[in-house]
Amino acid sequence: MKKTLPASDGKRINLLGCRVEQVRFCAGGPPVRFVLMDEHRGLVQLSIDGEIKLQLPQGEMRLTGAKPGVTFDPCELSPLLGLLGTQVMDTETTPSGGLEITFSNQWSLFAGVDDYNYPVWHVRTQELSLT
Repeated sequence: MKKTLPASDGKRINLLGCRVEQVRFCAGGPPVRFVLMDEHRGLVQLSIDGEIKLQLPQGEMRLTGAKPGVTFDPCELSPLLGLLGTQVMDTETTPSGGLEITFSNQWSLFAGVDDYNYPVWHVRTQELSLT
């Protein structure tokens, strides 16, 4: 499938080689936000507001603590902190709108679609800072 992802500014972004600089948990807005850095493109934010599947070498974890209006549980989402400092090695979108990202630590993250078949993930490139 496509290696570039649609961003909020209408452009398509390739996350390959981006490094995870921050993992943010937030009760307002998208519950999970990854701030990624690419030396050529600058900062990119990947936000997720739905169930996340995390594939680890020892098995799969289903993280449901990021469903807006249903659950917000930062403790359940804490395994995502293991992605800090890793690089994006591969991205793949599914025909249904899901996103799978493979990281340099051999972990894979999958974010699918909500009950209305809208993707639960979004990419943003504008007005970002590490503070």
